[in-house]
Amino acid sequence: MKKIYYFMLAMTACLLSSCFDDDGNYTYTEVPEISISGLGETHVLNSYSGEMLEIDPLIESDYTDLTYEWYMWSLSEEQEGTIEAGSNHVESELISTDKKLSWEVECPIGYYTIMLKVTSPSNGYFVTATTQLEAQTMFTRGFYILKETADGNTEIDMYDREGNMLTDLLEATGYGAMKGKPLSVGALQNHSMMNEELEPVMIHTLCVTTEDGEVAFFNTENMEVAHDASTIKTGGMDEGERPYTAFTYGNCNFLITSEGSFAAYVPTMMPTSGAIGIPTKHTGGSKFVMGDGDYGIIYWSNEEERIEATDNMQFGALFTYNENGFSTKGMDCLACGLSQTDAKGYFILNDANNTRYIYELEVPVIGAWGVPAPKTVKRTEVPADSKLASATAFAVNAKTTNLLYYVSGNQLYSYNLPNYTENPNPITLPGMGAGETITYLSYQWQDYTNDTDYNFAHLVVGTQNGDNYKLYMYDLAAGIPNNLVQSFGGKGKLKSCVYMSPVTVTAYLTADQGYSDNYNNNSLPN
Repeated sequence: MKKIYYFMLAMTACLLSSCFDDDGNYTYTEVPEISISGLGETHVLNSYSGEMLEIDPLIESDYTDLTYEWYMWSLSEEQEGTIEAGSNHVESELISTDKKLSWEVECPIGYYTIMLKVTSPSNGYFVTATTQLEAQTMFTRGFYILKETADGNTEIDMYDREGNMLTDLLEATGYGAMKGKPLSVGALQNHSMMNEELEPVMIHTLCVTTEDGEVAFFNTENMEVAHDASTIKTGGMDEGERPYTAFTYGNCNFLITSEGSFAAYVPTMMPTSGAIGIPTKHTGGSKFVMGDGDYGIIYWSNEEERIEATDNMQFGALFTYNENGFSTKGMDCLACGLSQTDAKGYFILNDANNTRYIYELEVPVIGAWGVPAPKTVKRTEVPADSKLASATAFAVNAKTTNLLYYVSGNQLYSYNLPNYTENPNPITLPGMGAGETITYLSYQWQDYTNDTDYNFAHLVVGTQNGDNYKLYMYDLAAGIPNNLVQSFGGKGKLKSCVYMSPVTVTAYLTADQGYSDNYNNNSLPN
């Protein structure tokens, strides 16, 4: 076989020599080399935060006419490593023509290839070298703070869990403060919007509503508006319809307005435009919403003056809230919250005479179809001479113990829900400064098995001192704040806060009718 191979080569050489004359005149010109180094392997930076990608390459060459081009492109994980750098099959963007790259990172979160092309125009010779950019965003993880500006409008600050405080984000990103005093802020951790090609893309959004009826959903990759009143419902919100709040819970995204509750499956279950327009209840709503720890949400209806419930499985058809003879007509809602330790929910209501009541709800874990609807099982009048009767802020411990926290006389107290008794001694709050007035309480948590480095359960205490607010995050021992984890503050009048995680909420049912580990209702703080 080898002999045949060599014979064929010899014959080929003879044929070629008969076709071409070889004069033996060859002139070779040595082309000077260009060497690129010092680009680094991977650069991890925050996008849309003012951070700069700075690369000062080491160029070794005898050329004196070099030009420089920096290109950037995004490749999927499947493409990465399969397309040659500089290939004209890759859609790239020229970001600089300077030798030293100094580029402000403004791109969607993801992984990018950065390529430097160095060329000698005198002979067209060029070489390339690449590095990687991991673009994050400071907007994807942290506490969003809803606040009132000095002129009575709505703004957002953010604390990103790494110690960075971002202030007046709506103004900073060009949207501008929203008209009217702040009403509510909600986290949607599995939402979507339409891109330029009119294709649905999955994002996380922050819903902000104001007392003047404004609503906007901000993409937490870049704080651009993903939805407003014209797109969040198919055909837009009705004239005069007032938006209260929106959030992700279980299989659905919910929108609560003065016309009721609306739902849409999360895009991991069913790709959508992001509109939340399937009506689940027609009884109006409010910003006071709690999860039942399972399939349902329970909320207060301002329009009907009653407690209402819906679900994230059958768009409100699973059950109807049972008042069980305990009317709430003529009352206003002050707070609500779930205690998972006894599967009970609590609403704090005031009647027209300013008499205060605690409504106790039974919220049975569903576990199977056909269980009774959530219902009121008890109503307790709060004694007029008690501290709870004049309390100004409230939170229910959702995870570990049956306690209601409240503020009276600018001090924090606890209330035993199982036996409806006040604990007489105030709770000491480490780290709180003098001259601060407690204006806000909430119990907030994250509990993901795939994001354990950031899991937490805190009692969140907000204070005001003139035009300065501050938030304190406390760990709890036996339900009592014992360790100040972090504190931060800013300018403006604090309204509320909500935690946003980049983790996508997925709530598919398992064989035993329980939720997967990625399920979490941290977007509904008590």
